Amino acid sequence: AARLRAEGREEAARIRAATDRDVTIIGAEANETAERTRGIGDGERAQIFARAYGRDPEFAAFYRSMRAYEAAIPEGRQVIIPPEGEFFRYMRDKEGGGR
Repeated sequence: AARLRAEGREEAARIRAATDRDVTIIGAEANETAERTRGIGDGERAQIFARAYGRDPEFAAFYRSMRAYEAAIPEGRQVIIPPEGEFFRYMRDKEGGGR
């Protein structure tokens, strides 16, 4: 009986090791696929932005400006910006971009 239990424990250990190995391999493959897919998506995003910016360079400048403000001003922080400053450059007239 002890021999059978020992053999069972050995077999259980082999099965667990094989399962752990498989989990590691599957996880690594999934991460690789995710990174590759993310890279493809980032590339397509860049192409879309490039085409959009090419169609409307003024909008592109406005959008980059807004993103820069978003990144520079901490969330929840109140900032007073004078209307004659660069921030409002695109909002001074209906055409946008007016000075």
